[in-house]
Order: sequence, then C-alpha cells, then structure tokens
Amino acid sequence: MRKLIPFIVLGGVLLYGCATYDDAPTRPTYDATFPFTSIVSIGNSLTAGFQSGALFLDGQNAPFGSLIAGQLNLGPQTHVNVNYPGISSTPGYGRYELTFGASGPDLIAIPYDTVTFNPMPLLGNLDHPLPYTNLGVPGALLQECLTVVDAATSLAGNSFFDFILRGIGTQLQQTIILQPDLATFWLGNNDILGYATSGGLSPMGPFGADFATFYGLALDSVARYVDYVVVANIPDVTSIPYCTYIGTTYAGMQLYGEVQGEVIALRAGEDYVLLPAKEELAQGLGFSPLAPLTNGVVLDATEAELVINTTTEYNGVIAATVAALNVGRAHPILLMDANGYFAELVQDGHIVNGILLTSDFISGGLFSLDGVHPGFVGYALIANRFIETMNSGWSLAIEAVDVAEYLDQNPVFSPVAPEELNLQVGFGETIRALF
Repeated sequence: MRKLIPFIVLGGVLLYGCATYDDAPTRPTYDATFPFTSIVSIGNSLTAGFQSGALFLDGQNAPFGSLIAGQLNLGPQTHVNVNYPGISSTPGYGRYELTFGASGPDLIAIPYDTVTFNPMPLLGNLDHPLPYTNLGVPGALLQECLTVVDAATSLAGNSFFDFILRGIGTQLQQTIILQPDLATFWLGNNDILGYATSGGLSPMGPFGADFATFYGLALDSVARYVDYVVVANIPDVTSIPYCTYIGTTYAGMQLYGEVQGEVIALRAGEDYVLLPAKEELAQGLGFSPLAPLTNGVVLDATEAELVINTTTEYNGVIAATVAALNVGRAHPILLMDANGYFAELVQDGHIVNGILLTSDFISGGLFSLDGVHPGFVGYALIANRFIETMNSGWSLAIEAVDVAEYLDQNPVFSPVAPEELNLQVGFGETIRALF
C-alpha cells in the first residue's frame, strides 16, 4: 500500500472552461423566499473548496455549497478553518503560488513547517459543536462516504477525514445528524481521477455493478432523510490543464514516452503528457526514444479511452440511480449535468466584465495553479450551474452568484509557455498524492 503523509492526502475534481454568456450586472427581481432552512454538502475536494494544491481558508469560504447557501440567505457553511498557507500533500507545505524570478516563472508550494510537518497550528474551529455543514473531504472516494469515520478506516490513510469528520461519524451519518432540508452530493470523481493523473499506474475505481451498488446505497441514504437533493455527475478529466498544458511537442521538439511497454513518438490528440512531466523534461528526458518520458507522466491513448469510457459508465449509473430513487418522491432528486456542461464550456470561454476567461493553464483564469481544481471564478460558475438546475427542477427563482465579485481573488497571469515554467522539485509526487 502506498504510504501517505499524516494529515495530508487530497482528492479532487476539476473545472475546465466556462460558457460564452456575459455576467451582466442587470438581473431580474427574485423571490427571496425558499423552502430551505439549511444546506449540507457531501463530496470531495471540489466540495471542500480545494484549489492551487491545498485546502486553505479563503478557498474554503467560497466553494459552490457556501455560495449557494449565500444566495439562499442561509449564511456561510461551517467547516474546519485551515489558515494560510493551507495544507497540501507535501509535508510542511501549503498552497501553490506563481512567482517570477531571474530564471522565469516559478510554481512553488509555500512552506509553513518543514521540520515537524505538524498541521495542527493551522487548524481552527475544531471545537464546532455540530458536524460541519460542508462535509467535503479532499481525496474522498465514493464508497468511503458509507463507512469511513477517520484516517484509520479510510482506504488509503487519508487524514483529511480526521479533522473534517472529527470522529462524529461518516459523511452520511453526519448529514443525518444535521437534518438539513437541502443537500448537494458530488462523489465518484476521484475514482477515475487517480488513474488519470498517475498515467494509468494507480487503480481505476470500481466498475459496473460495484459502482452502481456503492452509488445507490450512498444516494439512497441521503435521499431518505433530506427532502431536496441535487447531485452532479462526472466530467471528462482528459480536458483539464493537468492533461493538456504540455502537449506532445515541447519547444518545437517531438516528445517520446513509454506506452504499453514500448517507446513511441507521442501522438497529438491521442496521448497526453501530464503536468508532472515538466520535472523529467527538465532532466533531459522525453526528447529521444533512447531517453523517453516514463509511463507515469504519460496518459496514452488506450488509457485515455478507458478514462472516457468509465466516465460514461459512471454517469449512466448516476442518471439511472437518480431516476429510480425519484419514483414516488414529492421533490425529485435533481441531476446537474457537469459532464455535458464542462464539455460545452471547454470549447468556448466565459466572459466576465468583458474579460474572456478560458481553461488555459495559468493564463485562463478558470483553473487554479494545480491544473486540476477550479479557482474562485470556477467555483462561482459551478454554483451557478447548480442554481440553474435547482431553479428549473424545483420551480424556484434563486438569484445567480455575481461571478464578477471573484475576479479580484482570482489572479489571471500572462500566458506562460510550458518550456518557460519552472516547477518546484517534487511537484509531480505532490499532485499524485492528491488522489
């Protein structure tokens, strides 16, 4: 079993682009009365507000669940407070930041305690008397919401469970304790993402009937106790900057990699050179079939096909489970089609205050600096798609989040070519440890 760092294993989801409409300041008048008194969010790193390689307080204050709560006049969700620089999967390091040194742009993780590796001084609100209403656990797999109460009971020693669940019970048990009338549920992403971000070296999640069993048990457990439930399905992770930023050529040179036991010239549109390949490229690997990129930094065409097919399979299970559980319900469980939404968004852009934001790494403005998770604007867009789904499915009139409010928190840098970017040593291992 892979050894994991105490208190620090992450998981995640992704956001790729955004729709082409503008967030105009002129809005209709909305009814401010809603059938909700509380909201609980169940999920993984996306639900938790994880971005730029870490869980940190500013990000935790603006994930989609808290933004929805604000639009419902329910106040912010509760959560453990992780102070700056946040907690990543590297011992003693927090969030990634982009700096500009003499040798060009540097993507580094901010250190907080590289001697003791003790995250406890960063943690606040641990004595909150009730379960948190944001129960997103970075790194959480689907089946773990059924049985996991702490790191010791998790499948990979994920210690985020320790200080988010705090021994009170599983994510589902704590939801039932809180008795909300509205819940968001978004799990299953990490069951695919770990395979993709490791270049196919980490195992894929459960297939077929096993995934259907886990998902059915989990969603039924929520739906039995919560009147209003909205779930999201799983986007195609091959579109995230982590997979697309480098490409199969580098500074105009053809790249070579290990693929299915042999070395090949990597094929544009078929093979994906993953972001951690930057470390190997800096060592001179990848430019010759005699010194190729290793298998772990290449998601080849066969592996990518498995990722896409499994995503389709999982999403079919999610849709079928929602339909089955909706029979006889007073308020239908709603499905936010994240897969379809992101597939549409990644091709276009989203204009905010006249600024076109895209899914480009560093310069696009939608992804954070880990290439996997959204930034502040990305979370606001996710919240708005949930709100659109709720308005349509439950005949509500919840006002959309003003995405423009998050532009100041969401740095958009000038384009940085892959060959210009310097990565901190160990970046690849840090990102893989997320999942």
